[in-house]
Amino acid sequence: MLQKNRKIFEFAGSMLLSAMVFLIIYKFIPIVYSTNDDRMIAEIVSGQFTGKPESYGIQMTYGFTWFLSKLYEIARELNWYGILLIGTQIFSFGTVLYRLQSFSAKWFNKLCVLIAVIFLYTALWLKVYVQLTYTTTAAFVGMAAIFWYATSKTNWKNILMAVILSNIAFCIRPNVFYLFVPATGLVYLWKLIGKKDLKKGTIAAPFVILTVTAVLFVINASAYSKDGWKEFRDFFDVRTNVYDYYDLLPYSEYPELYEPSGISEEEFNMMRVYNYTVLGDLPKEFFPEYLEACKQMEKEQGISFVSRSVNAVKVFVKDIFSNTYGNENTFLFVVAAVLLILLVYLKEYALAIYLAVQSGVLCFVWLYFTYWGRAIERIQVTMSLIFLAVILHVMMEMVQVLKKKNLDTAKDKKELRNDRMSTALSLIALAITAVLNFNGYRHENIAKTNWYNDVQTIKEYCANDPDRLYYMDIATMTELYGKCTIKNTEPEYINYISMGDWSAYCPHYEEKLKNHGVENIAESITDENTYVIMLHNYQLKCMKEYLNVEEEWVETIFGANEVPYAVYQFHKN
Repeated sequence: MLQKNRKIFEFAGSMLLSAMVFLIIYKFIPIVYSTNDDRMIAEIVSGQFTGKPESYGIQMTYGFTWFLSKLYEIARELNWYGILLIGTQIFSFGTVLYRLQSFSAKWFNKLCVLIAVIFLYTALWLKVYVQLTYTTTAAFVGMAAIFWYATSKTNWKNILMAVILSNIAFCIRPNVFYLFVPATGLVYLWKLIGKKDLKKGTIAAPFVILTVTAVLFVINASAYSKDGWKEFRDFFDVRTNVYDYYDLLPYSEYPELYEPSGISEEEFNMMRVYNYTVLGDLPKEFFPEYLEACKQMEKEQGISFVSRSVNAVKVFVKDIFSNTYGNENTFLFVVAAVLLILLVYLKEYALAIYLAVQSGVLCFVWLYFTYWGRAIERIQVTMSLIFLAVILHVMMEMVQVLKKKNLDTAKDKKELRNDRMSTALSLIALAITAVLNFNGYRHENIAKTNWYNDVQTIKEYCANDPDRLYYMDIATMTELYGKCTIKNTEPEYINYISMGDWSAYCPHYEEKLKNHGVENIAESITDENTYVIMLHNYQLKCMKEYLNVEEEWVETIFGANEVPYAVYQFHKN
């Protein structure tokens, strides 16, 4: 009973400590969204996009966004999207802190470990908290799930926690969940081959997790198979492949990719700047043809797999050791190398092989994204969090090894004093790094809130004339990030719409156009109550050339730092 109460106390204390860490961060650093994608998802599920909370959030699973939409129906004055992302991170970090307490039975050692991890987190992964996005949030939850499963004894409570954490990650971003599967599979093999806590539950645990995931997958697939969503998802996948992996090659250099489909240079320019909905249904027909043509061209050109792989390795090494996206990757690879040397020195060959295989598989997946040119910052953060879970697991296994070999006992006072001095110096170094990182993100996020203020300014401007419809070019739309606030102070409905973001052609998008009486975007551009907001002149040039229209400047919305958002009306020539 005493043991049970102690565990409850430690779990509650870990959650409280995690919440306190966040509150301190929140007090000094404004939390912003890392991408415009998060702002758009929040607009859809909150009801701003169509006028009512929508259960289809497109980028997340149906179950998660359905739940979000119901929360907005109950209380639209709260920013439930941001609250849930932050809440999942607090909960996940709390589970990590709780499991880390098993490093040692001594309270001093427990305290040192907890402080070290908090400093480490603040020094290397603070961005995951303060520049919020659903991708890295899912990665953080997934990291906690792997670490919990790897370091917990098998019983129904621990299996339940692993199921909860892993499937929260799946619900937020399924593609991130898939990235964690190889590492989790290797943990499973480690438990079986190494006979670590070998029970029926050990064998069954992954299957329980995957069963729940399969149910959620089926629910999501079923939801997106009806009411026009299947056609949209098919186009969404093709569009993503085109823009993310192949891009639109220059028209003048590759006419063979466009002329057979009857694509003019003016139409190409509209697609190149993402304003493709102005072209009507043409992109729906062209993008699949273009994707297949690109694949065929690759085969005909005989692009060497070896040469691309060699280049991918070069880019991968450069990203890791040049701090392209931060210091965490370099840090993790150095720590992994040190641990590997120590394990070999201690003759713990099984654990050394486990770490080497985990690292190798991780590098392989990492190289896959580099090969396709998609090792962007969000992917790299995800991979680093997987690596972090693996390293923390190996370190905890090492502690058990040292205990068995009595290498952490029978030390004289001088050795203990030296150990504590080394620990103190390490904590000081981490603390200094954490403070510097903390201050850096504070200044960066204060600057980023200007973009949030611009979003607010534009939304309020549009809301003043609710009968109007404002189109916004995609280049302008993508630069408008949001601030993650607890309260939702934005208008209940926004009467602007982009001309080509990832929501284009979805039922929500079509519904919004229909509500404003729009059947054809190209024709509606010149309507009396239709306006266009633009930040970049090159977008204006493309539109004029394709639509054969002339612009009339109406006024300029001045954002933060006097950033000019021009409002135009278009007239037929």
